[in-house]
Amino acid sequence: MVWTKTSKAIGASGFCCLFLARILCLAQLDENQQAEFFEKSVRPLLVAHCLECHSKETETNGGLALDSKAGWMVGGDSGPAINPADWTSSLLWRAVEYRNPKLQMPPDSKLSDQEREVIKSWLSNGAFDPRVGAPLTPTKKSTALPVNEAQSHWAYRQTQESLVPPQEIPTGNSIDAFLAKAQVAIGIEPSERASPSILGQRLLVDLHGLRSYRCDDLAGETKRCAEVPYDAQVDALLASPRFGERFARHWMDAVRFAESITLRGFVLPDAWRYRNYVIDSFNADRPISEFIREQVAGDLMRSETLHDRQRRLIATTALALGDTNLEEQDKKQLEMDYVDEQLDMIGKVFLAQTIGCARCHDHKFDPIPTSDYYALAGILKSSVAMD
Repeated sequence: MVWTKTSKAIGASGFCCLFLARILCLAQLDENQQAEFFEKSVRPLLVAHCLECHSKETETNGGLALDSKAGWMVGGDSGPAINPADWTSSLLWRAVEYRNPKLQMPPDSKLSDQEREVIKSWLSNGAFDPRVGAPLTPTKKSTALPVNEAQSHWAYRQTQESLVPPQEIPTGNSIDAFLAKAQVAIGIEPSERASPSILGQRLLVDLHGLRSYRCDDLAGETKRCAEVPYDAQVDALLASPRFGERFARHWMDAVRFAESITLRGFVLPDAWRYRNYVIDSFNADRPISEFIREQVAGDLMRSETLHDRQRRLIATTALALGDTNLEEQDKKQLEMDYVDEQLDMIGKVFLAQTIGCARCHDHKFDPIPTSDYYALAGILKSSVAMD
């Protein structure tokens, strides 16, 4: 026999036909043969793609456990996962079919055609399952950190005023009083007080990111830096446009500002408008509450002037600066990834906590259940985020 490309193709297709034929004959198999099919084909598939999130040994995401027959019979928050009497209506089958964008499992990628045929054959022939396990109670159990426990964590406690410790050497600065108390407690001698010139250099590095300046720019006349009062140096540095340029960099790092994304060097030609908005906001000493509202919902805010309207529209572009994979071919996946990236930024920048974990399960370390995540995601999904 001559083995040609054609015969290779026939051999491959023949193998697939034999595989499918074997699956279609399951109805005629006895219990031992069905058990063999389950152990060799079904169980490995469940272990590889399902049990990481749906098992009593790991977690029961959505209240669903697929590591026993009792688990999928009781089901999770949406009811039983498998309906042997009408397998096509089973939630498990609808999830692996990927036809409903709100019900797609596994969430990271669709099963192969061969893997779906295994599930189809298993379900259509009665979902034989030899695994024995205690049935789960059909109650919803949240794995999120309860709010009352979260409030005991320092990050969620309300601020409280503390009595300023007495100082042996008064400095007029309450922060120094707390530092001095801690130094005494552990037996550390405080450093010598910095000279006026050193303080001036520290101010400049902190507020402008520079190491030198002309003191006549601060005092209006030529003077030695040490002769300019400290408060006057602070006021002058804050009044300089260099201050906004310096501190805007910190903010832009937090909101992942860039003028291009990794989509083959895709350039955002108008990103500089947002950069200038942040610089101007710092230099104008805009209230932080207004600064945040403009970036989250500036397009919905009422503006008295055209300039205010334009500024707030520019502010909302903070939501669109994320580095999202725009080449994702599954457009439903792309849309939700885009929303997830926006929520991740909002959580970290404005709330100082992570939200993205709750996309797949209740947050284990912050009091954020999955329901809260999708409530927020619904707001962004209903917005026109991309063109």
